[in-house]
Amino acid sequence: MSTQCFNDGQPSAVVLVREDVDPPHISTGGLCTSCATCTSPGCTELGTILDAEYEEPWCTRHAAQFSGDEAVHGPNLVPINSDRYRELTS
Repeated sequence: MSTQCFNDGQPSAVVLVREDVDPPHISTGGLCTSCATCTSPGCTELGTILDAEYEEPWCTRHAAQFSGDEAVHGPNLVPINSDRYRELTS
């Protein structure tokens, strides 16, 4: 599995995970910290979901502000140093 950012070749901080399939599917690449930081102005948290329509990362708190047709839908962003990542790659 690549540990390079899709956008700039920097080391990945997160991988994209599709939880809507069984078993969950991990992308073959990821995003670095700067590319995975929440899109909301002034937020410095890593995103937890990547908006599939606009390819923008959103943290849980800021993604929750959208609902209905505006809701953020896409793969989850899972930090590569997390228990969830280790679970998915074991």
